Amino acid sequence: MPGPAVPGPPAPAPASPTVPFPPRGGEHRHWFEPVAEHLGDAYLRYSFTKGTGQEVAFLVDVLGLRPGMRVLDVGCGPGRHARALAARGIEVLGVDISGRFVDLATRD
Repeated sequence: MPGPAVPGPPAPAPASPTVPFPPRGGEHRHWFEPVAEHLGDAYLRYSFTKGTGQEVAFLVDVLGLRPGMRVLDVGCGPGRHARALAARGIEVLGVDISGRFVDLATRD
């Protein structure tokens, strides 16, 4: 009598709904873009963003970041961490799938 079935390797993950860079201006857009456009500036006023200073202080401490160092912020959103790091003299390059959030991060 055969033993219990042994599961094989997991099925590959489905392809993510990404678009070619840049993700704006074409007919194909990432599913998150309408959400980012809807949220806009209001995203930066949500209560969870109030801890940005503490979050960045933690990252600076744990990673040993000092002025003049460089950080790649993948999924930077509207740039709340990137701006706080830059205020500490850390050079930040932020990238995000949302063109709207990149626009917010780079203004001013």
